[in-house]
Amino acid sequence: MNSNLGVTNRRVKQFSEKVAKLLKEGKIKSFRLYTSIDSWGPQAEYMRRGLDCKVWEQNLDTYLTITGARTSLMITYNVLVVAYFRQLLEKIEELRKKYNTDDGVQRIDIDTPYLKEPPHWMMNILPLEYGKYLDDDLQYIKDNIRTDRNDLTKFHEYEYEKYKRVRDYFYEGGQKITDDLRERGRRDFYVFFNEYDKRSDLDFAKTFPRYSEFMKLCKETYEQYKP
Repeated sequence: MNSNLGVTNRRVKQFSEKVAKLLKEGKIKSFRLYTSIDSWGPQAEYMRRGLDCKVWEQNLDTYLTITGARTSLMITYNVLVVAYFRQLLEKIEELRKKYNTDDGVQRIDIDTPYLKEPPHWMMNILPLEYGKYLDDDLQYIKDNIRTDRNDLTKFHEYEYEKYKRVRDYFYEGGQKITDDLRERGRRDFYVFFNEYDKRSDLDFAKTFPRYSEFMKLCKETYEQYKP
């Protein structure tokens, strides 16, 4: 089942109790909840308007505690994730330490598909120097790969390979993207997030200070080509 875990905790508790009952009575063999999260804190809440990380975490806690079942975090790796992914990796480790038990079952799985459209959301519109964040995060995952197969708090080898695919696409996949597409993505990035701030009462510059130079680049690209 999919859920953004943005509903009231009361509803999540009711739902979790029903799932637990079905599992206990053998009416279903297993259950897994899929939920989306792309970063952590203010950056995650900016990307998914309406997300409240405290509510999300409370609801996830209720689900995992009552059901004893598994969850998969669906991470859509996009342009805004690149410089702010580490905080989610650390949160994942924290959650695994809290909820994994000694039964050998990984209760918190992660997936990191990368976004390819629309252009203003794809990571390939970033200058290549932003690759340092992907390189550092890939190394972080490698440094924290489990050496003991029973240590479920660490990252699995296949999670490292999935993220390596993301990193490789940033460098190599970007070569397949035309200059026109990249420039259109940057123009649209400037227009979209300025409008997003106005309509949502948000502040991109305050939330994403590591993108200040990139936003300047996008503004210059927009002004050069605007009608």
